[in-house]
Order: sequence, then structure tokens, then C-alpha cells
Amino acid sequence: PAGSLWITHFDVVHAAGINLSDRVRHMIKFIYVQRSERTVPSWNCVDERWSNPDGLESPWDLEVAWSHTWDWMCGKRDRYENFRLNHDAGSAGDITELAQSLDPEGPVGEQLATIRQLAILGPAAAEAVPALMAMLNQDHQAARAGAVYALGAIGEAAVSPLIERVKEAGEKGWGDEAPCWNEGTVTPMDEAHALASIGSPAVAPLIELADAAGEWGRINAIFALGEMDSQAAEAVPTLIRCLEDDSHRIVRTALDALGTIGGDAVSAVPRMSRFLTETRPEWEEVTTGRRRWIARDQVRVNVAEAISRLGSQAIAAEDALIEALDDECGYVALYATDALQHLGSPRGQRA
Repeated sequence: PAGSLWITHFDVVHAAGINLSDRVRHMIKFIYVQRSERTVPSWNCVDERWSNPDGLESPWDLEVAWSHTWDWMCGKRDRYENFRLNHDAGSAGDITELAQSLDPEGPVGEQLATIRQLAILGPAAAEAVPALMAMLNQDHQAARAGAVYALGAIGEAAVSPLIERVKEAGEKGWGDEAPCWNEGTVTPMDEAHALASIGSPAVAPLIELADAAGEWGRINAIFALGEMDSQAAEAVPTLIRCLEDDSHRIVRTALDALGTIGGDAVSAVPRMSRFLTETRPEWEEVTTGRRRWIARDQVRVNVAEAISRLGSQAIAAEDALIEALDDECGYVALYATDALQHLGSPRGQRA
């Protein structure tokens, strides 16, 4: 009915649906952008301690993932703080037995129960890293997510094998089944998500990988760094160099990462802003998607969004942002408008 409010998964909207009526359907879509790294809860948080909700009806227990997200929302640097507080590692069971019992072909419920116990053991479960990595990139999303965050709970011992997996994928290349869905956008490997969840111990190896792993490997390394916020600040010089790459996917991923890491990323604003006006012949090709976007459109969207996150520090981009208000891609103009509003300059506000 009129006035209804829907909160839905983005993919549901993009999947569309059959219109069974004889009327045109209209929808207003609100896009929210996080502008700064969280340091405290952004809402009236009564208790920062995580606990699974009463009456939880989820088919799978993914507390290790839920509490990790909760700690991120609360601005905690250690995103496994609540998970450790909620569980006694001494009662989690025998590591060797747990690792041996983790069967990628077994029932999902049993997989998740074992993964949960290994996550509770944390760094002590280092010998289970190969068993958990065997669960990555499988068909069942819940089992994959559990394994990703369990590897994050183990931490530093998982870094080297995860890095090696991403490196191998980069050397192998895209193949015939590149994980793309729209406008050439890619879905990162589970290994990249696991490295991101580990945090600081993975930063230096990821920086090295971002310079040397082949396009697909580099994209995953850059993505993982961007997911760490300011913990990956030392990666900024490497990410700025990535802006000169011929691959629009590497450029786009680096722009996203610079926007979320912040800090010294401001030094890249003059280079970033030039993407709003320049182009390259190889970026003019229509990639995929009904909107007929080309790679240049997505690069410009990512630039404007990244600059908007840098706020008033990105004043050097003002001229390019004003010019981008007339970009033929509406999303570019939208994010340029948003960025100008947050520059705070009188000229930007008038534009």
C-alpha cells in the first residue's frame, strides 16, 4: 500500500520481479554511504556486549560472523572481542579431532558446529587452517562465511596460506568464468574476506601482493586492504600507484580502498579527481548490465564516492566535481553533488 517502507537486500531489488498489475511501479531508492571509520556506535547503544537475539529464527548459527560485524559497528579495533568474551576456549574440544571431522561434503549443521568450536579456540587452532580453507568457495554460503570468520579468529597463523592461495589465483588469471556480475564488477575470493577479517597481521603481505600477483590476485589483495579501514594506512602509497594501472578493475578497487582507509589518501585527491574528466579508449566499451554502463562510468562513480568520504580535505577536487555535475551518467552526478556538499566551500554549495 501507499507509504509502505521496505528494508530489503540490495540483490532482491536488482533481481526485479514480475509486475502482476497493469500499473507502472515506482520506487525511491536511498543510498547510504559511510563517510568515516567507526570509533563508537552511531546509535543510542545501551550495551556494546553482543548476544544472539532472543527468539532467533536463523537456520544457521553464525555468531562468529554476526559478532564480528557488531564489533565493527561499535568501532572496536579488535572485531573478535565479543566472540571471545562469550566463549571459554578451554571447553571448545580437541583441535585435531575437530579439524579431522570437518568434512566439506558433510551436513551443513555439523560443519558449522565444528567451525564454531574452532573459532572459539582462536589462535590455538592453527593446525585446523587447512581444514577451514577447504571450506572456502563452496556452494553453501553459511558454511563459507563461518569458515571465513573462523580463519579470522585464528589470525596470524592463517595469513601465509591464505596469501599463497590468492597469489596462485592471480598467477592463474581470470579463466573463462570470471566472477563478474554487472559493469565488470567482481566478487572477491573468500580468502580475501578472511584476510580482511584478520586485520593488521595481514597488511604487509597484502601490500606485497597488491604489487605483484596478476590482475585477479591484485584485486583481491586491494579489496582486503580496503576492508580494514585505517588499519591498512601503510598501504596508501601502494594504492596510489595502482591508480596508474591499465586495468579499470584495479583502479576501481583501489579507489574504493583509498576512500575507506582515509588518512594519507588525501594526497591522492589531485590524481583521483582527474578520472572525473579523463578517459581511456579501453574504458569506453560497454561491459555488462542493462544500464549499458561502460567501465569509465564505474570508475567515475567510484572516484566521486571516494572523494565524498574524504570530506573537506578533498577541496583540490572541487573544479572536477563541479564539471562532473553534467556527466551523462546520473550516478556520477549524484555522487559529485554529495561530495560537493561535504566539501563545505561556498562555491561548491552554490554549484
